[in-house]
Amino acid sequence: MNLIKKSKKSLLMCLMAAVLMTFTLVPFVNPMQASAATAKYKVTCNYIHLVYNNHVGNQWNCRVSVKGKTIHSGGSCTVSSTGGITIVSKVTENDSYPDSNHTSKYVKLSVGKTLKYTNTVVVTENRGRYSGETAKWKFSYTVKRIQ
Repeated sequence: MNLIKKSKKSLLMCLMAAVLMTFTLVPFVNPMQASAATAKYKVTCNYIHLVYNNHVGNQWNCRVSVKGKTIHSGGSCTVSSTGGITIVSKVTENDSYPDSNHTSKYVKLSVGKTLKYTNTVVVTENRGRYSGETAKWKFSYTVKRIQ
């Protein structure tokens, strides 16, 4: 009988300790407060540079897209984000059968830093006697927190 009383007492002590530890060591965190705050960033396309062109075309449309906003060389836009953005660089030949390609770069945003990135796009000629030849473009970006 004495052993049963000791077992019940020990079990009760363990349960009380577990309950106390649950509420004192792991505080309640509201999921809305746990998410990162949204901040505004200025994305600038510093330049778009043709590295080489092996008979692919002469007239090009080069652009950058960030969260649905289009930027051309020297332009910028403001976007809001909580942690990162994807910058898409696209090059399209102005032709009846346009050659085109794009690349994407995911940028993890940082507080208080101005971030600089480069990205390259290689376009391949898809028709004619120069089929298979390539042209390469280099894009440069700056991402800066403004708020």
